[in-house]
Amino acid sequence: MKRLFAITVFVAALLLFVVQPMAGRMILPSFGGSALVWNSAMVFYQALLLLGYVYAHFSIRWLGVERQPFVHLGLMLCGLVAFPLFISPDGVQYFDSPSLSVVATLAIHVGLPFFIVSASAPMLQRWYAATDADDADNPYLLYAASNAGSLLALFAYPLILEPLFDLERQGLVWSLGYIGLIVLTAAVAFKAPRTAVDKAVDAETVEWRRRAKWVGLAFIPSSLLLGVTQYITADIASVPLLWVVPLMLYLVSFIVAFGGSEWPVSRRFVGLTTALLYILIAVIATHLRDPIWLLLLLHLAAFSAVCLVFHGAVYAIRPAAQNLTDFYIWVSVGGVLGGIFNALIAPNIFDSYFEYPLVLALATGTTWLVKSVDVEGRAETIALALAAVLSTALVFTIAWDTMGDLFRMATLVLLATAPFVLHFVRPVVTPIAMAVACLIVTSPIVRSESLVEVRSAYGSYRVVKSDTSMSDFHTLIHGWTNHGSQALREDLKDVPLSYYHPTSPMGEMVNSIHDGSQIAVIGLGAGVLAAYGGKQRKMLLLEIDPLVVELASNPKYFTYLDTCGTACDVRVGDGRLLLNDVPDNSLAAIVLDAYNSDSIPVHLITLEAFDLYLSKLKPGGIVIFHVSNKYLYLDRLVARLAHERQLDAFRQQHWLRQKHFYELNMSESDVVVVGKSNDAVERMRRDPRWKKLVADLSDPVWTDTYANLLPYLDLGSD
Repeated sequence: MKRLFAITVFVAALLLFVVQPMAGRMILPSFGGSALVWNSAMVFYQALLLLGYVYAHFSIRWLGVERQPFVHLGLMLCGLVAFPLFISPDGVQYFDSPSLSVVATLAIHVGLPFFIVSASAPMLQRWYAATDADDADNPYLLYAASNAGSLLALFAYPLILEPLFDLERQGLVWSLGYIGLIVLTAAVAFKAPRTAVDKAVDAETVEWRRRAKWVGLAFIPSSLLLGVTQYITADIASVPLLWVVPLMLYLVSFIVAFGGSEWPVSRRFVGLTTALLYILIAVIATHLRDPIWLLLLLHLAAFSAVCLVFHGAVYAIRPAAQNLTDFYIWVSVGGVLGGIFNALIAPNIFDSYFEYPLVLALATGTTWLVKSVDVEGRAETIALALAAVLSTALVFTIAWDTMGDLFRMATLVLLATAPFVLHFVRPVVTPIAMAVACLIVTSPIVRSESLVEVRSAYGSYRVVKSDTSMSDFHTLIHGWTNHGSQALREDLKDVPLSYYHPTSPMGEMVNSIHDGSQIAVIGLGAGVLAAYGGKQRKMLLLEIDPLVVELASNPKYFTYLDTCGTACDVRVGDGRLLLNDVPDNSLAAIVLDAYNSDSIPVHLITLEAFDLYLSKLKPGGIVIFHVSNKYLYLDRLVARLAHERQLDAFRQQHWLRQKHFYELNMSESDVVVVGKSNDAVERMRRDPRWKKLVADLSDPVWTDTYANLLPYLDLGSD
């Protein structure tokens, strides 16, 4: 009987965690390919998970284990109205808030089946607790089967389902799995009531203080789940492959903690976790970015350790089986609050992604609450000393040039030395002092180089003032990426800089169009390409984020748009959707420069998007792809798209060979050009700077319903 319960719990969890990345991938193109889709979706899923737990708790309390299973079976049959599970672009709901749009779309299309499946784990465990099985008094062991199913789902989706099936077939596979779950649940429902026994025991009284601990301990890992996901996806790509890695680690921590292991709350492991957190925040404070594989490992290792510690502490104060559903409700409340804080509250109170280091510091300062005092602490002492040494090395080798004032110097010294000193003075105070140091050093108030720092649903932006021997400059920074600079020196003010200077591939191609035609640019940045607008060419500038338009239009920071005047037409919205309104055969060129930090929205580089670009070009028109990217081989992807349409693609990697170019804030760039016909790129065949790309036919072609990131991923540090 236990095997049947375990299989049913396993299948429910498998379905629950497959639908999360799958539904997110279905709606991703409709929201600019932004990471906000995943964060907003996570809040939605956590909220529905909570509702599922509440339903399981009260329906069992009111109906009893003998009647409630059959009511639940009826509800499961109602879930079939949502099938087949697929969200088309026409089914997306749009509101002023992108996050609200994501939640509303998911609620309509996957809300009911997700709610039903989410109730399965606590419900089936409670049913099992009412049976005459020998281990019925500890149904928490079934939680391991639930998390194993969840973990398998998160492995299977990016590595099996997404590479093998398009989104419509993925939805069909999920729907068939749901029908299988109904059959399994029916088998359990008919078996459980017949084996139910009278287990009248004195109910354990659960104090509200204990519930508050469940909530607080669950809040921190949940918040960090979204925080570390934001960090990873901002610099690579907002795709399910990268969404699920932190979620898998999150689930593994539940498997370990709820499997009965005690080492996650031992003094040794908590000390190691505290030290790891401290090193991570030192890395964040020093803005270290390479090597990317090592940084990803550090962030994910610290996140995993925190999840193990706090979930281990949750399990250590679990109630008896009679209060199982109540326990899951309050743990879920903590998870929901963590998601709400990151996805809904933080964007409205912080101008940068401060919530991530803030909660890391909170975790650092509260780890002492879950320490076991009966374990010898030598490992903790060694770990903290090591953290101090590594933090000191990071601070004084990487951040030395950024220490512009005494206050910053003092806080960085405190960051580096606090754990080593305080551990021998007052060990309990150590993590609290470390947390305070972390908060100070990562606080936006020490970023004195920023003229303005603002944030929207699509990202965090800074306008930074810098200077060289040639001029002072204003630069727009999105995440970690330069999105355009402007010189403040009067004779250089109207010269396009950064990636778009006249000697760059981008500048060269735009300058080659001088017959008064219109050029469409997807991605505004600081508006540098507007410098090319005028009588010789008109510029149609498409930008999804109104905040970027506001910054680029503010003459306090940039004046390119002001100078361009009526030759530049700025429109707000997703670039691909806005291009649908442009007449066919009307554009001389389309420039693809829509980056979210170092990532690119997937839906802008699919075969359907490529066909759209070609249809909008007039004869002789070209598509210019800005493929500068540290972590993705976008040139290979463009070459594959071009080959699919029997077109040639040419690439130029532009290097700056003279020092004064850097003094002018010019940037190196990597550009690929494809023409509407091969005649449009004929002159590039004769130019040795442009190299014809040869498509690798083993590389997958991305479409709106299929995108396999793995072949294009590069985590090297070159």
